[in-house]
Amino acid sequence: MAPSSPSLPNLASLSLSTPLEKFFQPWEANHGFERHQNKTPIEEFERLVEHMKWIEGSKGYRKRYKEFIDAAPAIVPPNREDHVSECKGPTVVPPPPNPPGDGTHRLNHFATFISKGFTPDPTAPLASEFTRLAKSQGWRPNSKRYRKERALCFATEFEAHYGNKSERLEGWQSLCQEVDIDPIPLSITKCKKELKALSINIVDLIDCRRTGQYPVLRHKSKRALRAYSKSTGKIFSLRKVKENGFLTVLLIDMY
Repeated sequence: MAPSSPSLPNLASLSLSTPLEKFFQPWEANHGFERHQNKTPIEEFERLVEHMKWIEGSKGYRKRYKEFIDAAPAIVPPNREDHVSECKGPTVVPPPPNPPGDGTHRLNHFATFISKGFTPDPTAPLASEFTRLAKSQGWRPNSKRYRKERALCFATEFEAHYGNKSERLEGWQSLCQEVDIDPIPLSITKCKKELKALSINIVDLIDCRRTGQYPVLRHKSKRALRAYSKSTGKIFSLRKVKENGFLTVLLIDMY
């Protein structure tokens, strides 16, 4: 985050008709953002980023940042403008500290095996990390124990990153932002509709958080997603999917 400058005006000194005020107004009116009139525009934008849980480097972040600097060309320091051109295409960004669903980070399944000699790598892709865990614990591939632990591991990992409070609008909006849906829908029903229209693999979505590699891979159709999921083995347990409201909208028929 850029340090504030005492020479920058605060929002109270700006007319309601300025481009900068027009930039902030929709977020205040439709997304519960409350402005602090004693803050500089840069500080206020950084508060907005935190409020909306925009991920630096994501498509949504780049678009809003460009809109912000266009509204405040004489206020934003030049070195901050350079950031927009640097954030193009797939990029590695640090994962948000809390899941969008409820803001409570949980201990993932891998960590429960530390006492049994396993050392988790939180940046490794989910499928390969589980394979490594299974080998360390002696679980035979496709055995009953292997399938049970895999289903539990994948579901717990999703919840650790994205939460399970599917009754909350902010959770759905954050998930929409994570997959670059723009504009962000203003109701749970519309969020579900937008998410259901996408063809994305749930394991790939988790790997965005684990590896920091964005954006998540989008497939052209459900058929293409089905073929990809089968060929890579990136398939979630149907029972576990149905236990999490966020997961159900991403579910497709695999057969």
